[in-house]
Amino acid sequence: MPTSKKFGFAQAAKRLGLNLTPYASIKGSAPERRSVYRISDGQKELFTLGATLLSTSFIGMKIAADKATTNEILRGRNIPTTDQILVENVAELERFYTKHRGDILMKPLASTLGKGVYGSLRSFEEATSAFYAIQREFQHVLAEKTIRGKEYRVLVFEGRVIAIAEFVPPTLVGNGAATILGLIHQHNQLLEQANHLWPNEE
Repeated sequence: MPTSKKFGFAQAAKRLGLNLTPYASIKGSAPERRSVYRISDGQKELFTLGATLLSTSFIGMKIAADKATTNEILRGRNIPTTDQILVENVAELERFYTKHRGDILMKPLASTLGKGVYGSLRSFEEATSAFYAIQREFQHVLAEKTIRGKEYRVLVFEGRVIAIAEFVPPTLVGNGAATILGLIHQHNQLLEQANHLWPNEE
């Protein structure tokens, strides 16, 4: 399965042979409505939205959606986090950029799935452009010191780790014949086939 595939309770249920029913809203246009599933073993049932259950803490979700608040809570519990600021203007951005010698990334205060994230900023001018682009679409902008290494997402259910996914940057290997656009088209076709076989959870 492609390394870029997401995972969640729906995929785990399918692997376990449980009944998996997508709701009519699966055909809707809103991403948050496309991944609503009913999972059942014939006696019990539960509903899932991606990796979220009805039992998921509402306040926990709200905190997690605010990256600055999450960072502050983690630091308060002596959990290592990256240096981060909520950028209000270009002057603040320049100070932060200089402090970390340009090794920063920019992202919205609240977004998911990597939307609006700008990394590999090669100059302060690029960082400034990213700031304005994020501000136009999301309003609040965060700047963070880049942390290098592998990235994982861990799915925990009732205190047990049931799945771990490693996020691998998109890569393409040439075949000596196809163009880059052709390789991208082939790769996207493979992803579409995978999405047909496995529920696509946002």
